[in-house]
Amino acid sequence: QGLLNTPTGEAMAQRFGGVDRCLRRFLAATQNRMDEAEKRFNATLQWRVANAVDEGCGPELWRRVRPYWPAAFHGQAKDLSPVQYFDISHLHPQALKSRFTESELRRFWVEWLETGLGLQRASLNEQEGAGKGAAAQHGTINIYDLQGMGRQHLDMGIIRLFVRLIDLAQQHYPDN
Repeated sequence: QGLLNTPTGEAMAQRFGGVDRCLRRFLAATQNRMDEAEKRFNATLQWRVANAVDEGCGPELWRRVRPYWPAAFHGQAKDLSPVQYFDISHLHPQALKSRFTESELRRFWVEWLETGLGLQRASLNEQEGAGKGAAAQHGTINIYDLQGMGRQHLDMGIIRLFVRLIDLAQQHYPDN
């Protein structure tokens, strides 16, 4: 509870949908092991500060990367969870490698994840307004469309990059 009671900790909890929702996410990600959840929460809070997550990636980087990003948010599921759709046919590994550094793609990815948190918060507010409560939502639902996948998508450098990006999401964005 120590770092949660700081302005930075409170801001992070609000990004994750409020204190209760935030703590439930970290508990669920650690199979309800309180000590492990606390360590993970604290590590995420420190990571967010060190990487200036709340500052975002900026509109210029978003504008440059977005046309090459193979995903989009598409409405909500029945439980009002945001849905994001990854269309592998829109992944252009060579363009990503030649136009952006890994650091830029990581900053964009973090902003993408933060956008997902924002959509989750909006749907939580919608649920509460409809008298459904926050427990019905299950984070963001991801749909991966592999139709159109070809040899050009099997670039090991990009695959490794996406593994690192997904690892970052699993580490710092539980239940997302």
